[in-house]
Amino acid sequence: MPFKSGTQVWTWDRCYGRDGNPTPTELNERVMAQFALNVELQLDGLPRRRAGSVATPFGGVSFTNFVKLGRFFGRYELGGPIDEYLFWTDQAGRQVWARFQGLASASLAVPNPADVFLTSGIDTAYCQFNGKMYKAASSNVDRLHVMDPNDPDSPTGIRRVGIGRPVAPGVTNSGSGAYTGLRYYRIQYKVKNALGITRRQSVLGDPIGITPSGTGTALSVAPASSAENPTHFVVWGSSDNALYYNLSGDILMTTGFFLDSNAVTTYANFPPAPEEGAYNTWPSVKFLLSGIDRLIGFGAFFGADAKAGNVSTPGRVWFSPVLGTSNTEDDERVPVQLAGSNPIQNWIDVGRGTGQVDTGLGGPIDGNVLVFQSRGVYLLVPTGNVYAPFKRVTISTDVGAIECSIFTGQDELGRPCVYWLDETAGAFRYGARGLEWLSYDIRDEWRSFNRTAPEFQRAHGVFHNETQTAFFWISQGTTPGVGTPNRILSFNARLGKDTGPTGIRFGWSIGTGAGATALGSVIARRSISGIGAATDSMFQPIVSGATGAKLLVRDPLQITDDGTAFVASVRSKVIDFSGASFQVRQLITDWLYVQAVRASTSLQVSLIRNYGDQVAAAAVRPLNPPLQAAETRVLIRYEGLLVQDAYALQLDIADPIAPLAAARWDVDYVVLPIEIRTQERWNVSA
Repeated sequence: MPFKSGTQVWTWDRCYGRDGNPTPTELNERVMAQFALNVELQLDGLPRRRAGSVATPFGGVSFTNFVKLGRFFGRYELGGPIDEYLFWTDQAGRQVWARFQGLASASLAVPNPADVFLTSGIDTAYCQFNGKMYKAASSNVDRLHVMDPNDPDSPTGIRRVGIGRPVAPGVTNSGSGAYTGLRYYRIQYKVKNALGITRRQSVLGDPIGITPSGTGTALSVAPASSAENPTHFVVWGSSDNALYYNLSGDILMTTGFFLDSNAVTTYANFPPAPEEGAYNTWPSVKFLLSGIDRLIGFGAFFGADAKAGNVSTPGRVWFSPVLGTSNTEDDERVPVQLAGSNPIQNWIDVGRGTGQVDTGLGGPIDGNVLVFQSRGVYLLVPTGNVYAPFKRVTISTDVGAIECSIFTGQDELGRPCVYWLDETAGAFRYGARGLEWLSYDIRDEWRSFNRTAPEFQRAHGVFHNETQTAFFWISQGTTPGVGTPNRILSFNARLGKDTGPTGIRFGWSIGTGAGATALGSVIARRSISGIGAATDSMFQPIVSGATGAKLLVRDPLQITDDGTAFVASVRSKVIDFSGASFQVRQLITDWLYVQAVRASTSLQVSLIRNYGDQVAAAAVRPLNPPLQAAETRVLIRYEGLLVQDAYALQLDIADPIAPLAAARWDVDYVVLPIEIRTQERWNVSA
């Protein structure tokens, strides 16, 4: 509504986001701000100062800072409680874990075998599945790794997933007799627990053919030792190197050999071998996803051949069978059985040959899995066919995702969706309404995104259910090839609104401070046992803040980032007076009212004239006046904000420069009386 001459009252009582532009938009400018910095947006008022964070120290083993983070919920320590655990890589490439509670003691997970990971630890991705913590990271071998608290050999270490293909056994003649007949042997490794239950097993190994000497009674078949620490082995025999049979059953590795005195013509009476490739295991994928009942991986780190049976392949999505398909732990195998009447191929390709880089996985959303490349978004839709569990649907070959920026959240109606960042256009999501663009209101911020920063250091993000907010940490800067995240783009999903050609608008604010310089992020709880403050049992964003030197946990009771102050502010758009360019309303004002939640802090208010040609002296007032101290809300009068001869006016609410904020402020509304006159106005040409 146009303002008229005379004294008018302007009320600002809603702020649903920022767009970086001072001028009014086609949207309602009273609910859109120009800037919103270090604040939390609200449905029923103006923003409030954002929560601070507190550092969580860990004792125990020595480690060098925090890099990438992962959350594990369950019982990870033998005999320990079901609780929250945190996993992280440090800046020396070591794997560290701890029960996430107060001053918990951290422990190292030592690789067994002694595989070597990237020193920086920046490329690590975690995924909890089937009671284990999977770790995708570049190493010297083409194998995925896992931390398995139930492993009989290394319950607190890192091992390779599954068991690699065995080498050919050693075979010697034994005894005195007339044992003869050409035959072939292959070894299979197994790992069993104390109850004798098979947890994982290898494919059948390399064959060896041998004709007994004719002067012995048997052949002694001995498996080679394995760095993957199998507990048992099986000897499979064949007369033709095609069909193999289980001659030995499961034998303890400590026994060391099996004596085969069977006539080769009787081999077919023994149990037949599984299909070739049934126990292939995981190559070194880059990204992991818990697909509810199966493990899913994507991308290729490569590495030396470690006998997985499957080889790292860019553009290929691998997936385990559904848990319970076999009598072993199915998450540790990726069968590729090409023989027989029902071939099984537990992989599907997306975007191979397009020249794009694999960047991640998202979901599941209604059972569907999203697969991302640098330019390409694909959907894997369940088919219900055990032999071909997924079909591929192309969502876009123009939109892509930045690695580590992909996470699951909710839209404004609470429906599940996947959020991510595209290096060209910024934030997107996919959910009930399909593909949606979110970044019109952060175009100014996205122009400073450093897309040349190193891989795995450009961005990351999480969704916080408590505040319904998607947090994106991004690297901003201009130095090619250098950069780490230093800015937070926060999207309040409750406030998002489809506006047609400009996509999903509203909901955005910006975050700075120590918590913005984060190498990794995760959503977790400090404890489920209610230790310390009640907020310890609430899910909160946790970041490896201050370039990894500290682990910072969002805490609504804090007003700093572990003692490091930050400034919160919100600036309105220009008040629209709807006059012609040469006949603009002239404003005069010098006081206003602010209603806010009573708090033990002060609030600074400033008026900005004519797009910045004058900033009225900032007025600072406490939000806890002594009278009526029982009131939960206060109405504060700000005076001395004289503005004259204005044709445009903006309002700025912020932390005072001094003293620093002592509590979180929460503003309901601002009332600004304005005297308006009409006069000619123009800029004088030189």
